[in-house]
Formats: sequence, structure tokens, C-alpha cells
Amino acid sequence: MGKRMDMFFLPSQHGTIKLFVYGFHPLGNGGQVYAELNGITVKVKGFQRKRVIVRALRKLHELLLNQEQ
Repeated sequence: MGKRMDMFFLPSQHGTIKLFVYGFHPLGNGGQVYAELNGITVKVKGFQRKRVIVRALRKLHELLLNQEQ
């Protein structure tokens, strides 16, 4: 995995979603994405950067929905 790291901060009604994206450089290499909101963290690994980011956000969303029930 490469040493590249990107950070994204997405504002929401419940707080700030923090995305930490590691790897994916050079193209074709795998990487991992950490999504965090209010102390809840999700880690997803994969090879396609955009899809892994979306998968991490979807997994975080599902976890938050299950926590409310």
C-alpha cells in the first residue's frame, strides 16, 4: 500500500463525518478507507478508490441506523 493519505471532512446534521483514505497510489494498488462519526469508526479495504469510499459511507450509515433501533 502506498504512503498517500487524503482526508475529507463532510458536515452533516449529526456532526462531521471524517474520511481518511490511505493508499490507492499508484493506480491499481489497493487501499483502505476509515469513516468516522461521533466516535463510531468503519474500515473498508478495496482496489477502486471511489467505490471503497462510497462503501465506507454506506456501511457507516447502516451502522448508525441499526444503532438507533
